[in-house]
Amino acid sequence: MRKSAIQQEASDFDEYIKLVPDLDLADAFQSSILLIENLDLQQANRVGNQVYAPGKWTIKQILQHLIDEERVMTYRALLLARQEKEKPNLVDLVSFNQQASLDDLVNDRTIESLQQEYLAVRKSTVYLFNSFKPEVLLRKGSIYIYQVSVLSIGFFLIGHQLHHFRFLEEKYFNI
Repeated sequence: MRKSAIQQEASDFDEYIKLVPDLDLADAFQSSILLIENLDLQQANRVGNQVYAPGKWTIKQILQHLIDEERVMTYRALLLARQEKEKPNLVDLVSFNQQASLDDLVNDRTIESLQQEYLAVRKSTVYLFNSFKPEVLLRKGSIYIYQVSVLSIGFFLIGHQLHHFRFLEEKYFNI
């Protein structure tokens, strides 16, 4: 199913979804896997724990954030996909703290290990979304105050990655 099939009210997801071309979800996921595989590890390791501005995340923290967000959002997609047919659109999903303990999670990690974990998580996400029938991708529920579909969560994950990988290229790899 293509990005243009998303039918929902405006949400915080939109800024990320708009970064993804109007592709089939499976094709967009495959492109995203290539970006993870081709992450410039030489540049990332050269930058190390530097940040482009005070208070910003390191590359390792960004990768951990992407991993965490992916896990949380795929869980939300799964809940929406498996909701009872008699109670559509009644899945209320709570938020999580994106800032919590990123330092503690990445201090003893290498960028390579985070890249490989992110790749494994993304491939798992692809399997999950490939298991959803078209009518399941269109199921909706609420996250925060927004109604979102399973499909929009898939495109959000890809756009979220694109957003952070652009920052790596534009801000970090030029340090």
